[in-house]
Amino acid sequence: YGLIGDKVKAMEIIEQMKKIDAADIAGNYSIGRVYGAIGEWDTAFKYFDKAVENRDHQILWVRIFFRDVQMDMKDPRVLRLFEKMGQPYL
Repeated sequence: YGLIGDKVKAMEIIEQMKKIDAADIAGNYSIGRVYGAIGEWDTAFKYFDKAVENRDHQILWVRIFFRDVQMDMKDPRVLRLFEKMGQPYL
């Protein structure tokens, strides 16, 4: 929903995901993707950081997500995230 511009529906999905996440079923990476898709990057990176801390294996797909949403790879948050993941930046 976020990628097609339906922010209201995307926020509804986020709320559902947070409820599921409380039961450790939904991952922080997935929640971060939805926030990123609606352009709320500060919040998205908070969830991406949590995904790294919790060793959420899905975070390994973040580079593809950034490409799909045409994220500015020069954003310092991107570099910091890759450093935290121990992944090459380029």
